[in-house]
Amino acid sequence: MQSIPELMTMLREGTKHLRSMAQKLEYPWKPDESDPRVLHNNYARNLVTAYVSRFSNLSDGLLDAIEKENYLVYALNGRAMIENVATLRYYVQHEDLGKFRQVYQRLRESIRDNQPIEWDWSEHDEYTAFKNLAPRVAHLIRTGRNTRGKIPEERAGAWLAVTSNKFEDFWREQDRAQPGAPADARKSAARL
Repeated sequence: MQSIPELMTMLREGTKHLRSMAQKLEYPWKPDESDPRVLHNNYARNLVTAYVSRFSNLSDGLLDAIEKENYLVYALNGRAMIENVATLRYYVQHEDLGKFRQVYQRLRESIRDNQPIEWDWSEHDEYTAFKNLAPRVAHLIRTGRNTRGKIPEERAGAWLAVTSNKFEDFWREQDRAQPGAPADARKSAARL
C-alpha cells in the first residue's frame, strides 16, 4: 500500500500531465464552419478540451486544498471529480447513445461518400431504428434522464407517425380527384 506522500506525488504528476494536455488541446470554436464533418470534429475536440481542462482545474484545487488543509474545499473538489467521472461513464456506456452513434455514423458515411442509403420506405428497419432512437437520445441529452418511459416513447411514436409513408397514396389520389387542379400539379403528384 502506498503512503500519503507517495499518493500526493502521483496526484501532482497526474495533474501536471492533465494541465499539459489541456494546454495542447485548446481548439478555437468555429460555429460558422460550412463543412459538417469539420464542424463535428471541432465540436468533439472542444468537448475533450473542456473535460480535460475541468479535471485539470479540479485536480489543482484538490492539491491546493490538501496543502492548505482546507478539507471542505478538498471534499467539494473530490465530489465534483467523482460526479464528472460518473456522468461521463454513464453517457459513454449508455446503450441508446451507442446505437444512435452507429446509425449517425452510417448517415455521415453515406453523405461523405455521396452514396444513397437504402431507406426507401418509412418502415425500413434501419430508418425505424433511427426514428425511435433520435427522440430518446434528445431526451437524454436535454434532461440527463432515462430514455425509456412515457415522454420519450410518445415523442418516438409521433416521429414515426409524421415520417410514415401511409398517407402518400391518399394525397396523390386527392390531387388527381380534384377536377379544378392544374395539370402541372397533377403531373408533379404523379411523379412522387
